[in-house]
Amino acid sequence: MEIRRKFGFELVRAATLPLLLIVAVAAPARSLQGQERQASLASPDDLTLRPGDAIRIRVWPQAELSGEFEVEDTGVVHLPFLGSVQVEGTSVARLRNDLRAGYEEIMKEPVVTITPLFNVGVLGGVRRPGIYRIDPTQNILDVILEAGGFVERAKEDKVRLVRDGQALQLDVERALEGAADLNQLQLRSGDKIVIPVGSSFTFRDFTAIFSFATTTALLIINLADSGSSSN
Repeated sequence: MEIRRKFGFELVRAATLPLLLIVAVAAPARSLQGQERQASLASPDDLTLRPGDAIRIRVWPQAELSGEFEVEDTGVVHLPFLGSVQVEGTSVARLRNDLRAGYEEIMKEPVVTITPLFNVGVLGGVRRPGIYRIDPTQNILDVILEAGGFVERAKEDKVRLVRDGQALQLDVERALEGAADLNQLQLRSGDKIVIPVGSSFTFRDFTAIFSFATTTALLIINLADSGSSSN
């Protein structure tokens, strides 16, 4: 009978070991906070443009010079009156001054406002992953909402802002609860917002399978004990 009990114990261990391994894989990864270097953040006027972005220009008093203009692969935009203007790598503040100087040739004291429009990628646990064009007034929550919001198993407390090979981990869940402010993080061209998704294997699934495996093993032991008693 001792041999049968030992056999039953080995059966339980064999049945539960794969489950423990699954739980270990499905468990949330430990926080990388403090291990990841924070991506440097700049003020809006220091932001620079790159191909694929766009700029929204407003010119007063000649509104016909206003509009949205794409930054081409060559790093230039084509503007009314000014023609081709190289903008790649140029800060918004410097570009505003350059355009104002150019428009002064046809008007007195022009008022020029520039809004950069950046492409930001949203990956992982949202309903509509993809590339979104945003302006500097939009924060991470705005972009996630534009991407359809979080899916059911999105890890809202482990969202990452990836920029130039560096990553900053953000607890968006706390921000949604009003306990954190993400407005201080200025999104930039080429940023990627990565939302991890939890495993579909839940603790409830584990307990159900563990209970089934244990019950089956005990049933085998009891049947074996009954058989030995009858003999």
